[in-house]
Amino acid sequence: MTDLSHIFSKLSDAILPVQHTLNRLGEISNEIQTTTQLIIPESLQKPLFSPEALIRLKRGQKWVIACTEAIGKGGWTLQLWMDYPDISNLFKKTRAQPKEMDSYFLSFYDSKEGGTELEKIFTRIESSVKLSRWNPLLLECIDAFISFVYRRY
Repeated sequence: MTDLSHIFSKLSDAILPVQHTLNRLGEISNEIQTTTQLIIPESLQKPLFSPEALIRLKRGQKWVIACTEAIGKGGWTLQLWMDYPDISNLFKKTRAQPKEMDSYFLSFYDSKEGGTELEKIFTRIESSVKLSRWNPLLLECIDAFISFVYRRY
């Protein structure tokens, strides 16, 4: 089991007890309403996730894990700003082809928003005290990346 599938499995396992608790709270709400004549808003009486929604969530997690692994095999890591739809769209647009993934990420990093993000990444690398002994090599790598002077294996 990959690290991501383990994380998603834990997330899914955590949702089920919450669902059970919410269902039980709905039952308790009904009992309170019946015995005390209190009016409890309908929105508080409904479960958070339907059983169908939980099944779709589990399928979605498996899909995103598969997409994530394919993206990783293409040599890229997921960006922190990416959510489920972003990951899925990236996979669908690139068909997990390395050149297509390169194009996707490079076009993002060439954009104004992405360019700013890339500059932040380069600045953090260059100013890192822990990486200072590697600065000459890292600067050479950054220059190669910016100049497209690299090849995929």
